[in-house]
Amino acid sequence: MLATAAISSGVYRRTGFSWGESERKTIRALLPDYYAGYSAVVPIRQAPYVGRPPSTGLAYMKPSTRHLAVLATVATVAACTAENAHPGTSEAEGVLPSTSAMTLAVATEQGVRNARMPIEGLITAGQPNQEQLEALRSAGVEHFVSLRPTSEDGAGWEEALSANEGFAFDRLPITGAGALTRENVETFATIMQEVDGASAVLYCASSNRVGAMLALKAHWIDGEPPEAALELGLSAGLTSLETPVRELLGLEPNRP
Repeated sequence: MLATAAISSGVYRRTGFSWGESERKTIRALLPDYYAGYSAVVPIRQAPYVGRPPSTGLAYMKPSTRHLAVLATVATVAACTAENAHPGTSEAEGVLPSTSAMTLAVATEQGVRNARMPIEGLITAGQPNQEQLEALRSAGVEHFVSLRPTSEDGAGWEEALSANEGFAFDRLPITGAGALTRENVETFATIMQEVDGASAVLYCASSNRVGAMLALKAHWIDGEPPEAALELGLSAGLTSLETPVRELLGLEPNRP
């Protein structure tokens, strides 16, 4: 199984996974151009190397090649960690149960805006460009869902790419607070049911509409308490739409 390079603190919150100091040192040694941050491998701009060709460093690779190198390196370390784990070590302490955290690391390393994983296997984010989308596909993402109308800047190219390359893509245009209707949330729930079980990316321009729709779905469709539904929305990127979402959930306005 594979693991993430999210090792600065040594702990991945959702799984309880923990790296030892030896693994942290190994990752830093194998990825000298990178600092292993809290939630992903974050690139650092560095001066050219002395004593070796620049082309050997991750900082000089093309992004599409670089993220694969990161994945391969972390996978190797994870495999070694699993082999060397003590017999009494639990799975959560030894290795992550899926590649989800690694996929999130790739999204962040590629610069996908506001990339998060509020639900296992589901990345919520702002609009990816084509290069970022291809990197995510290489990392194992199977389904992409956009909440942006094709008229918005940077949107509208995904349908043709999906048709040409054969990956799953859905678009549900949510234009703002006025589109936060029960009908749209029901359509959204149908799309998310199709996504269920697949590694997916759900996005809008900033992830604000994503958080709003996830919150409303959680309460209206899944029966979650309003407070828990709102918390999910906030964890997925809900910001300026929080006030109308609170009203639709029957919650008091947020006090300044």
